[in-house]
Amino acid sequence: MVRGRLLLASGADDGTVRVWDPETGEAAGELLTGHTGPVNTVAFGTTLGGQLLLASGADDRTVRIWDPTTGETVGEPLTGHTDWVRAGAFGTGPDGLLILATSGADRAVLVWRLLAAPQTT
Repeated sequence: MVRGRLLLASGADDGTVRVWDPETGEAAGELLTGHTGPVNTVAFGTTLGGQLLLASGADDRTVRIWDPTTGETVGEPLTGHTDWVRAGAFGTGPDGLLILATSGADRAVLVWRLLAAPQTT
């Protein structure tokens, strides 16, 4: 994948995530695999250093962080939800660092502070 390109992402019932080039309608890279349940949410965010990240949340109660330009995972899966992960959104914390908020069927909202490797706060 080429840096600076517009990208979209989608999650599927088979536990995969696909990154798309919306200009061509073609897949931009290989399927992202690792979830063991349907993927319910995907979100893009950018670190202070300009690295594009993609988060996915699934019925397997995990959130995975991906580098969508390489298809590699960033860190270990984020765990803490006790039921399906339903939504996720990136934002910027007061210190300027990237944060990710996720919510689930467990009625919990978890906020993850993303440093070199994802950590929860």
